[in-house]
Amino acid sequence: LNGALPVGNIPAVLPANLPAGVYTGVVTVYFAAAQDCVKEYAFTITVNPIPVVTNEKVFTICSGEELNVSLTSSEQSTSFRWTRAAHSAINNNAGKTGNGSVLREVLTSTLTTSPVTIKYAVTSRTGSCSNTDTLTVTVNPKPMLNNIPSQAIICSGDSYVYNNPSSHVSGAVISWERYDIVGIDEPGKSGVGSINEVLTNNTTSSIVVTYEFTIQANGCSNTELVKITVN
Repeated sequence: LNGALPVGNIPAVLPANLPAGVYTGVVTVYFAAAQDCVKEYAFTITVNPIPVVTNEKVFTICSGEELNVSLTSSEQSTSFRWTRAAHSAINNNAGKTGNGSVLREVLTSTLTTSPVTIKYAVTSRTGSCSNTDTLTVTVNPKPMLNNIPSQAIICSGDSYVYNNPSSHVSGAVISWERYDIVGIDEPGKSGVGSINEVLTNNTTSSIVVTYEFTIQANGCSNTELVKITVN
């Protein structure tokens, strides 16, 4: 046999969706100048697994809460890197990047009536193989009162009226409570919806009366205080 053996790489053609593992095979080389001359070479191909994020990928939180996700992978010894693009409806909207198996970030929405959707790209890497998954987070707005009466001072014996408390968030449930106050004859009271009650000041000084409102919507809760002065 005259001539040198060919040099260079022989590209490997692997079946689609080949499971991870170690595979062996044989390459048969035919020399163009001598078709009856054949040389066989054994080879081994190692197919490494692609890591996949296995934790939950869809979350819902309330504005101002912390997203706290423990990242897990289908493979051992996986490292993680995550990124969030800037979003105009998030007050820390410069975007963020982090490393490690815990994704933590406080998300505060600037929207008052509707949710905002945030996406994180999580890249997991095992050895030389990597994969990117997407985590989707819905940030619901904090429900707040939107029609607080301008009336802030009443005289003793007059009624304080707050008709149909409402919120920027559709479907919000609003309850209120007023605790016992020294100097106010009427006992504490609570309810849902409108307030219309007489307040009697039995002292010679002004008394500040506080109503505590709880507003709930889409799994989010907020507390607001409305104060009035009873002369």
